[in-house]
Amino acid sequence: MNNLTNRAELSERYEAMLRYYGIEGEKIQAGQARTALVEQLKELHLPAMRACFEETARRAEKETLSYEQYLLELAFRECEGRRRNRVRKLLKESGLPLEKSLANFDLKRLPVKVGRQMKYTTSAMLVQDLLVAKRELRLNKEIKKLAKYDGVIIDEMGYVQQGREEMEVLFTLLAERYERGSVLLGRPAAGRYCSWPAAQGFAPGPPGTPPARG
Repeated sequence: MNNLTNRAELSERYEAMLRYYGIEGEKIQAGQARTALVEQLKELHLPAMRACFEETARRAEKETLSYEQYLLELAFRECEGRRRNRVRKLLKESGLPLEKSLANFDLKRLPVKVGRQMKYTTSAMLVQDLLVAKRELRLNKEIKKLAKYDGVIIDEMGYVQQGREEMEVLFTLLAERYERGSVLLGRPAAGRYCSWPAAQGFAPGPPGTPPARG
Protein backbone atom coordinates (compact mmCIF):
# COMPACT_ATOMS: atom_id res chain seq x y z
CA MET A 1 0.00 0.00 0.00
CA ASN A 2 2.81 2.41 0.89
CA ASN A 3 4.57 1.77 -2.42
CA LEU A 4 1.37 2.47 -4.32
CA THR A 5 0.84 5.67 -2.34
CA ASN A 6 4.41 6.82 -3.01
CA ARG A 7 4.09 6.17 -6.74
CA ALA A 8 0.80 8.07 -6.82
CA GLU A 9 2.37 11.03 -5.03
CA LEU A 10 5.33 11.04 -7.40
CA SER A 11 3.00 10.94 -10.36
CA GLU A 12 0.98 13.86 -9.01
CA ARG A 13 4.10 15.92 -8.39
CA TYR A 14 5.36 15.17 -11.90
CA GLU A 15 2.05 16.23 -13.44
CA ALA A 16 2.05 19.38 -11.29
CA MET A 17 5.55 20.19 -12.57
CA LEU A 18 4.43 19.79 -16.18
CA ARG A 19 1.49 22.11 -15.57
CA TYR A 20 3.71 24.65 -13.81
CA TYR A 21 5.97 24.93 -16.85
CA GLY A 22 3.10 24.76 -19.33
CA ILE A 23 4.36 21.53 -20.87
CA GLU A 24 1.86 19.50 -22.85
CA GLY A 25 2.05 15.74 -23.00
CA GLU A 26 3.09 13.12 -20.51
CA LYS A 27 6.85 13.47 -20.76
CA ILE A 28 9.18 16.43 -20.48
CA GLN A 29 11.71 16.78 -23.30
CA ALA A 30 15.44 17.28 -22.75
CA GLY A 31 15.41 20.91 -23.86
CA GLN A 32 12.40 21.68 -21.70
CA ALA A 33 14.00 19.97 -18.71
CA ARG A 34 17.17 22.03 -19.12
CA THR A 35 15.25 25.32 -19.29
CA ALA A 36 13.16 24.39 -16.26
CA LEU A 37 16.20 23.27 -14.27
CA VAL A 38 18.11 26.46 -15.03
CA GLU A 39 15.15 28.52 -13.81
CA GLN A 40 14.87 26.46 -10.62
CA LEU A 41 18.58 26.71 -9.82
CA LYS A 42 18.46 30.43 -10.46
CA GLU A 43 15.50 30.80 -8.11
CA LEU A 44 17.33 28.78 -5.45
CA HIS A 45 20.49 30.93 -5.88
CA LEU A 46 22.75 28.02 -6.83
CA PRO A 47 25.02 29.59 -9.49
CA ALA A 48 27.77 26.96 -9.37
CA MET A 49 25.30 24.12 -9.87
CA ARG A 50 23.67 26.03 -12.70
CA ALA A 51 27.03 26.47 -14.41
CA CYS A 52 28.21 22.87 -14.18
CA PHE A 53 25.20 20.52 -14.01
CA GLU A 54 25.29 19.66 -17.74
CA GLU A 55 29.03 18.99 -17.87
CA THR A 56 28.81 16.97 -14.65
CA ALA A 57 25.84 14.99 -16.00
CA ARG A 58 27.83 14.00 -19.10
CA ARG A 59 30.74 12.90 -16.93
CA ALA A 60 28.40 11.00 -14.59
CA GLU A 61 26.93 9.14 -17.55
CA LYS A 62 30.36 8.34 -18.97
CA GLU A 63 31.72 7.15 -15.61
CA THR A 64 28.43 5.49 -14.61
CA LEU A 65 28.18 7.49 -11.41
CA SER A 66 25.20 6.92 -9.17
CA TYR A 67 22.55 9.60 -8.64
CA GLU A 68 24.01 10.22 -5.17
CA GLN A 69 27.53 10.67 -6.58
CA TYR A 70 26.22 13.07 -9.21
CA LEU A 71 24.39 15.16 -6.60
CA LEU A 72 27.44 15.08 -4.32
CA GLU A 73 29.60 16.47 -7.12
CA LEU A 74 27.12 19.31 -7.73
CA ALA A 75 26.85 20.09 -4.00
CA PHE A 76 30.65 20.12 -3.67
CA ARG A 77 31.00 22.54 -6.60
CA GLU A 78 28.41 24.88 -5.04
CA CYS A 79 30.05 24.81 -1.60
CA GLU A 80 33.49 25.32 -3.13
CA GLY A 81 32.25 28.35 -5.07
CA ARG A 82 30.69 29.85 -1.96
CA ARG A 83 33.90 29.36 0.03
CA ARG A 84 35.90 31.14 -2.68
CA ASN A 85 33.42 34.01 -2.75
CA ARG A 86 33.53 34.30 1.04
CA VAL A 87 37.33 34.41 1.07
CA ARG A 88 37.28 37.05 -1.69
CA LYS A 89 34.77 39.12 0.31
CA LEU A 90 36.77 38.80 3.54
CA LEU A 91 40.00 39.76 1.79
CA LYS A 92 38.37 42.86 0.32
CA GLU A 93 36.75 43.81 3.63
CA SER A 94 39.93 43.26 5.64
CA GLY A 95 41.94 45.79 3.65
CA LEU A 96 45.01 43.55 3.91
CA PRO A 97 47.78 44.87 1.65
CA LEU A 98 48.59 41.59 -0.08
CA GLU A 99 51.32 43.27 -2.08
CA LYS A 100 53.31 43.50 1.16
CA SER A 101 53.48 39.72 1.48
CA LEU A 102 56.81 38.02 0.90
CA ALA A 103 57.13 36.45 -2.51
CA ASN A 104 57.34 32.98 -1.01
CA PHE A 105 54.66 33.51 1.64
CA ASP A 106 51.92 30.87 1.56
CA LEU A 107 48.68 32.82 1.15
CA LYS A 108 46.78 29.80 2.48
CA ARG A 109 48.13 30.76 5.91
CA LEU A 110 46.33 34.10 5.87
CA PRO A 111 43.50 34.05 8.46
CA VAL A 112 40.89 35.07 5.90
CA LYS A 113 41.75 31.95 3.89
CA VAL A 114 40.16 29.89 6.67
CA GLY A 115 37.09 32.08 7.02
CA ARG A 116 38.36 34.53 9.67
CA GLN A 117 37.22 38.14 9.48
CA MET A 118 40.28 40.39 9.61
CA LYS A 119 40.74 44.14 9.55
CA TYR A 120 43.97 45.81 8.45
CA THR A 121 44.83 49.41 9.29
CA THR A 122 47.83 51.53 10.18
CA SER A 123 48.23 52.97 13.65
CA ALA A 124 47.94 56.51 12.29
CA MET A 125 44.67 55.81 10.45
CA LEU A 126 43.23 53.89 13.39
CA VAL A 127 44.05 56.57 15.93
CA GLN A 128 42.58 59.30 13.76
CA ASP A 129 39.34 57.33 13.34
CA LEU A 130 39.13 56.72 17.09
CA LEU A 131 39.81 60.38 17.88
CA VAL A 132 37.06 61.51 15.53
CA ALA A 133 34.68 59.00 17.10
CA LYS A 134 35.60 60.21 20.60
CA ARG A 135 34.98 63.85 19.71
CA GLU A 136 31.62 62.89 18.22
CA LEU A 137 30.76 60.91 21.39
CA ARG A 138 30.61 57.58 19.56
CA LEU A 139 33.89 55.97 20.62
CA ASN A 140 32.16 52.93 22.14
CA LYS A 141 30.20 52.42 18.92
CA GLU A 142 33.40 52.59 16.86
CA ILE A 143 35.13 50.04 19.10
CA LYS A 144 32.10 47.73 18.91
CA LYS A 145 32.24 47.98 15.12
CA LEU A 146 35.80 46.64 15.24
CA ALA A 147 34.70 43.87 17.62
CA LYS A 148 33.07 41.96 14.75
CA TYR A 149 36.53 41.11 13.37
CA ASP A 150 38.34 38.02 14.63
CA GLY A 151 41.61 39.91 14.31
CA VAL A 152 42.72 43.52 13.89
CA ILE A 153 46.11 44.11 12.27
CA ILE A 154 47.62 47.45 13.31
CA ASP A 155 50.62 48.20 11.12
CA GLU A 156 53.39 50.76 11.57
CA MET A 157 53.02 50.98 15.34
CA GLY A 158 55.14 53.85 16.59
CA TYR A 159 55.67 55.32 13.14
CA VAL A 160 53.88 58.51 14.14
CA GLN A 161 54.63 60.18 17.46
CA GLN A 162 51.48 59.82 19.55
CA GLY A 163 50.32 62.19 22.24
CA ARG A 164 48.40 61.52 25.44
CA GLU A 165 44.96 61.68 23.81
CA GLU A 166 46.02 59.42 20.93
CA MET A 167 47.45 56.83 23.32
CA GLU A 168 44.30 56.93 25.45
CA VAL A 169 41.96 55.92 22.62
CA LEU A 170 44.41 53.33 21.32
CA PHE A 171 44.86 51.64 24.70
CA THR A 172 41.10 51.77 25.23
CA LEU A 173 40.69 49.69 22.06
CA LEU A 174 43.43 47.25 23.10
CA ALA A 175 41.88 46.83 26.55
CA GLU A 176 38.45 46.16 25.04
CA ARG A 177 39.84 43.47 22.73
CA TYR A 178 41.83 41.70 25.45
CA GLU A 179 40.79 38.02 25.50
CA ARG A 180 37.96 38.84 23.07
CA GLY A 181 39.78 39.11 19.76
CA SER A 182 43.27 38.98 18.32
CA VAL A 183 45.40 42.06 17.74
CA LEU A 184 48.47 41.83 15.49
CA LEU A 185 50.93 44.71 15.78
CA GLY A 186 53.30 45.51 12.92
CA ARG A 187 56.53 47.38 13.52
CA PRO A 188 57.56 50.38 11.39
CA ALA A 189 60.30 50.25 8.83
CA ALA A 190 63.84 50.66 10.07
CA GLY A 191 64.72 54.22 10.97
CA ARG A 192 61.10 55.37 11.25
CA TYR A 193 60.42 54.28 14.81
CA CYS A 194 59.18 56.76 17.38
CA SER A 195 59.15 55.80 21.02
CA TRP A 196 55.98 55.50 23.09
CA PRO A 197 55.32 58.68 25.03
CA ALA A 198 55.94 57.22 28.50
CA ALA A 199 57.24 60.58 29.64
CA GLN A 200 53.83 62.08 28.92
CA GLY A 201 52.16 59.79 31.43
CA PHE A 202 51.33 56.77 29.31
CA ALA A 203 53.35 53.59 29.18
CA PRO A 204 52.18 50.27 27.79
CA GLY A 205 51.62 47.65 30.47
CA PRO A 206 50.61 43.98 30.14
CA PRO A 207 48.11 43.15 27.38
CA GLY A 208 44.64 44.35 28.26
CA THR A 209 45.86 46.71 30.97
CA PRO A 210 44.21 50.15 30.80
CA PRO A 211 46.59 53.04 30.15
CA ALA A 212 48.68 53.97 33.16
CA ARG A 213 48.15 57.55 34.15
CA GLY A 214 50.93 59.62 35.61
